[in-house]
Amino acid sequence: MKKTLKISLFALLILLACALMLTFTACDEASEPDEDEDENEETNAPQTEAHTHAFGEWEITKSPSFTEEGIKTRYCSCGEKQTETIAQLKEESSSITSLQCKNELQAVYNKSLAQKSIWFLEDDWVYASYFDGKDLFYYSSGGKDGEWEEEWFGNSEGQYYWFYKETDENGITTQTYETVSKEDADDTIDEIEEEHAEDVLGYLDYAMSLISESTNFECLKTTGENTTYQIKLTADGDVENITITVVDGLITIYDHTDYTTATYTYNKIINLPDKDDYLLQ
Repeated sequence: MKKTLKISLFALLILLACALMLTFTACDEASEPDEDEDENEETNAPQTEAHTHAFGEWEITKSPSFTEEGIKTRYCSCGEKQTETIAQLKEESSSITSLQCKNELQAVYNKSLAQKSIWFLEDDWVYASYFDGKDLFYYSSGGKDGEWEEEWFGNSEGQYYWFYKETDENGITTQTYETVSKEDADDTIDEIEEEHAEDVLGYLDYAMSLISESTNFECLKTTGENTTYQIKLTADGDVENITITVVDGLITIYDHTDYTTATYTYNKIINLPDKDDYLLQ
């Protein structure tokens, strides 16, 4: 009897052990992913293709200058942006013939004279003209040894005037004006236009005449942010050194070594004084 009971208990233990082993095995199988199921899920998932950028044409977003680099940009249809720098501009210098130099300066002379407003400054003396599209206005000022004078010419409300402001060596200032008839105004305008060309652009005209008469001519033209003509020539036995600076085709500086320096500005308006502040001559 006792022997039978021991056998029964032993058999029961074996059955319990087998049951536990089957339970753990089932849990492990349940926790491990089904490889076939994963493969099916991967097969059924939407596929995303790799994007290859296709950029458009380069566009200049910042132009290069002689002091700064430029920037160019291009875009892909996805919005991706590429930028690259553009090399800074470089000055170029070359020697030019007297004929080329004179022809180019003549073009500068013509363009400068055609401006609606041009101011010439030399040693505190100013000569200026301004054309408002209908009438010519003129202004000049300057002096020395404590004396100073200014004068204006122009049209105000259909009437032409000359205005004068003078300061003598004692510091006393007088301000006067006079009216000008239409006939006299026409003659005055003709005189101003002729004299103004001589006053304002006379040096440039003088330089061109020296070039025509010169021997041993040299001219170094440098093109950059500005254009400069460095001229060395011999005329009438004298060596002359002249540097002319040009911006946008207009003369801005005339520098004649050991002689004079003149500067030019543009786009300034000349306004006539208020005649209530002046005495009628």
